[in-house]
Amino acid sequence: MLNLTRRPHESVIVTCPDGTQIEITVLRVDGASVKFGITAPKSFTVDRFEVHHRKQREATGEPLEGQEPRGSGWIDYRERRGNR
Repeated sequence: MLNLTRRPHESVIVTCPDGTQIEITVLRVDGASVKFGITAPKSFTVDRFEVHHRKQREATGEPLEGQEPRGSGWIDYRERRGNR
C-alpha cells in the first residue's frame, strides 16, 4: 500500500494503464474524519470500501450478514498504530 501525506486542497493523480487519470483531492480534515473529492470519468464507478463489497456479495448471491471484509488502509493503520 502506498501511503501519502496531503494537506487540505492538495491532490494526488492516479494514472490508469490506458492513460485515464483520476484526481483525488483532500477537501477537509476534521479530527479523524477526512473529506475528499474524486474527479474521474463518468464511466468509472467510485464506491466506499464497504459499499463495493456489499455489491460484490449481492452479485454473487453471498449472504449479506456478518462482518464487512477487512483490508481498507484505515483499519490496517489503526491496528498497526496500536502495536507500536
